[in-house]
Amino acid sequence: MERGGSIYFMTNKNKTTLYLGVTSNLIKRVSEHRTLLQRQFYRQI
Repeated sequence: MERGGSIYFMTNKNKTTLYLGVTSNLIKRVSEHRTLLQRQFYRQI
């Protein structure tokens, strides 16, 4: 059985934090990552 997946590396806009992970749906994960970061940012304000 073959499984597809992607290893991803992302950083925040200031390039001060590096995120890495594995996912089978890269487009969905990027969207989730952006939404989560936005929510965390607004919580800090």
